[in-house]
Amino acid sequence: MEFSSTFFLFAYLPVILFFFLIFKRQRHASLLLIISLVYYFAIGGKALILMLMIIAFNYLVGYLIDGEDSQI
Repeated sequence: MEFSSTFFLFAYLPVILFFFLIFKRQRHASLLLIISLVYYFAIGGKALILMLMIIAFNYLVGYLIDGEDSQI
């Protein structure tokens, strides 16, 4: 699925924007994460695995940084 495909522009994007407007502002980050994972799953399994690995790595690094910061 490409960003310029008709399916993305006229089906996927309007549904995503609709859900984005319905959900409260506090849930936007979670919604965008789920939407991104669905999009990468539509591209292919390898892209989804890569995305999950990047998310896990960033979470771990953020956790380590926060841990060092709170000990000072």
